[in-house]
Amino acid sequence: MTLKNVKPSLNKIAKELETVQDAREFLLKNTREIIILCSKSIIAVHKGDLTTGKNNLKQAETLLKKYKKKATGGLRRYLITPEQELVEAACLIAIVEKKEIPSDKKLAVMPESYVLG
Repeated sequence: MTLKNVKPSLNKIAKELETVQDAREFLLKNTREIIILCSKSIIAVHKGDLTTGKNNLKQAETLLKKYKKKATGGLRRYLITPEQELVEAACLIAIVEKKEIPSDKKLAVMPESYVLG
């Protein structure tokens, strides 16, 4: 019994895990900006500044679309909270504008994010 096949396997696994860890850290750090923008959007709408609210929401949507590319497989769970905040802001704006509440498909969010938002 030898371990000649183990070392290459472990090296490969270590690199894969490092890639996943880097993507996870990236998502955790950068999706905070989406949450902040959505919060600012909601606050602006409550203050009666619908234009700023819509602009902040649009910026959040752009960032979310960008970060979704990094969130593959199990990393998608790190998008639930930012998507949830996006749903909240989008629904509030729709209510204030007396428009239909957007669907999960229209917002391009996961079902669990939509329900929580």
